[in-house]
Amino acid sequence: MSGAEKIQNQGIIEEMTLPDGFECTSSSTESNKLPYGYLEFQAPDCLAMICYEETDQDFRPEDIEKIETVINEDLGGAAFRELNFRGLPGLDQDDSPVFDVLCFCFVFGGALTRKGAMMDIDRCTWEIRDAAGENRNRTVILGRLKFLDGAGRKSKREVLVVLPEAPSPGGCGYLFLEGNASELRRYERAFLGAVADARFRKLVPANSAE
Repeated sequence: MSGAEKIQNQGIIEEMTLPDGFECTSSSTESNKLPYGYLEFQAPDCLAMICYEETDQDFRPEDIEKIETVINEDLGGAAFRELNFRGLPGLDQDDSPVFDVLCFCFVFGGALTRKGAMMDIDRCTWEIRDAAGENRNRTVILGRLKFLDGAGRKSKREVLVVLPEAPSPGGCGYLFLEGNASELRRYERAFLGAVADARFRKLVPANSAE
């Protein structure tokens, strides 16, 4: 992946090498000129995009602990475990407290819900995923999101949204891959592999002493 585009020193991202071919389409790579530290990278010859956003939401220690518990969960060799937010049959564990925190982790109304789109909650699923990179594996929280367009119709747009680290008191950042279903299948493994290999850091509260 030599020569591939990199994200460096951006919010929670210390360094992340993007899959081959993705190029920055944002007007600037300086976070102080973009809302929510937003960055956007597009793949060649298609509409697939990898995006980064962050939030400075104040997270309480108990909220951080809920996410840390999930991300540190032993999957017992399984590739993933679906999170149970709705009392679904066949899923023993109740993960609803985690969903409450996730609602603060993502900037709903930002690029995730661009052009008047709304999340189709009943069709969205969430999971703990063992993401495999070239150099390491990383357990992440992964949402498989589907949307309704501004008129309430099912949208062809889909998103894979990843929370790679538990939030810190200073906020959190997340990445997402968006496109249609075939584009997500095409790039999902490379996207999650790039997240697994990346180096992340905690966000420091804005009012903390330097």
